[in-house]
Amino acid sequence: MLNKSCNVVTLRSGSFYTPSSLVGWVLDRALAGIDDGATVLDPACGTGNFLVEVVRRLGPSAVAR
Repeated sequence: MLNKSCNVVTLRSGSFYTPSSLVGWVLDRALAGIDDGATVLDPACGTGNFLVEVVRRLGPSAVAR
């Protein structure tokens, strides 16, 4: 079902690329009502699409140094 609706792409290395539309859909739900100062983790980072979009949404000040 996911493959048909979101057109998930498998790279030759066996990793998966998550399309930006799916990243947006997931983050719309995951970040709803998030508290200031909350920690956002992506343990399966891959290409970093989720983390990059979190920074775009929350702003660079949300990045821990």
